[in-house]
Amino acid sequence: MKTASIAVLLSATAVGSSQAALVAYWNNNSNALPVSGFGYTSTAFPQAADLGTGFMSVGGGIMSETVFNNANGTDVYVWAESFAGTTLNALNDDAAGGSFSIEGGTNNGNNGAYLQFAIDMSGYTGLEISYATRGTSSGFSSQAWSWSTDGVNFTTFQTITGTNVTTFSVKTLATVNTLDGVETAFIRVTFEGATSATGNNRLDNMQFNATAIPAPGAIALLGAAGLVGTRRRR
Repeated sequence: MKTASIAVLLSATAVGSSQAALVAYWNNNSNALPVSGFGYTSTAFPQAADLGTGFMSVGGGIMSETVFNNANGTDVYVWAESFAGTTLNALNDDAAGGSFSIEGGTNNGNNGAYLQFAIDMSGYTGLEISYATRGTSSGFSSQAWSWSTDGVNFTTFQTITGTNVTTFSVKTLATVNTLDGVETAFIRVTFEGATSATGNNRLDNMQFNATAIPAPGAIALLGAAGLVGTRRRR
């Protein structure tokens, strides 16, 4: 009985170490410009996660365009705004605050632009991504999500359509298992379908969760306890 109790305890420990855990989270509520207003300065990216570890950056299209903002005395991104966010998918009772808001740009030049995340998946398996999003009628109508292990070669794993509706909703993506244990894993969302310069998509409360991989020692110990229990029962 004593051996069996130890085996049960070890089993509970191993299971407990395999629970889903937060890898990274961006609530987009810290986008106040130096003097007034909200947006992103030219030095805002890569932006560190609000919780967990990771970095968010922008690229493609005409996302590199910045302009000097006289009111704030600094360069700010032209097509990356911080419009009102939501509490949907927020953690820790975070306020609605702001959101990452990408606009179509001149001649809809941001069709094909992207928002990219670099996260640490070492020690984790089964990446789960969820976020809140909304748009405008002339904003991007699709968001294509892809993964990469080198930040160069990306594989699309899911495309969310109908993203130019004007109310926030939560999107939960299919579990990604191709990044299990990858020290620097890249996730990219690419925007398509904008039909005006100011048409936009907003993303808020982006969560990246995964399951912690039990330490090899714990698995071995659990196996040994099970073997001992089997021998005792014989």
